[in-house]
Order: sequence, then C-alpha cells, then structure tokens
Amino acid sequence: IVNINRRGDMIREFFSIDLLPKDPGYDEYVFYKVFSGEKKFIRRNDRVEITLKELEGELLILSPVEEDIGVIGVVDYLLPPYPIEVVERFRRIRSLVRGRLLYYSKGSFYERYVEPTKIIELSSL
Repeated sequence: IVNINRRGDMIREFFSIDLLPKDPGYDEYVFYKVFSGEKKFIRRNDRVEITLKELEGELLILSPVEEDIGVIGVVDYLLPPYPIEVVERFRRIRSLVRGRLLYYSKGSFYERYVEPTKIIELSSL
C-alpha cells in the first residue's frame, strides 16, 4: 500500500479479509506491517487501519492461525514468508536462511532465532 500524492496529504484506509479476491477460508489471522513493525491478531470480521503520510508505503503480511499458531516468517527480510518452507502444514517448517522467525502462539507474538535447513516443530514453540 503506497501513498503517492505530493500534496502533503495523509491517507487512511482499512483492510479486512473480505476485501481479498478469494476467501482464504480461515477465521483467525495474524498480520505484520513490515515497515512499521506493527503486529496483531485479528478475526475474519476485524479491520486493520493503515495510515500513510505523503510518499509513505507499507507492506502487510497476513498469515492464518490454526491450532493457536500463526507464522509470519523471517523478519530480517523484506518479504518475511519468502525464506520459509512448509514441511507439514501448521506442524513443521524449515527456514532457508538464518534470522529471526516471528510467530504467534497461544495469544502472544514471539521471535526465535533460526538456522537454515533445520526443521522447526511449531507445536514446540
């Protein structure tokens, strides 16, 4: 999301799951704003406010929560989910890089340092 005006205007928009072109099929999600670092748990009908000043931008990462776990990815990268490989859906993942894995578990967000190629059991986080 980018505010490309040059008049000094601030924009304020709202994002919600129902704005997606295809229903992802989950009731709970976590989001992460890459540039501001804001992160939050949301439900299907919740709205996320995005406010941008002149020429500002924000990248919103959205991840489903299942069995009380949601994985954002390695936050040291512009696209945190990119270096994550799913080994077993909502059970096991592998990071392709070294860095800080941001994830949600049982009501809180956590960061854990990960090494490349090691399989991470999500239930043990």
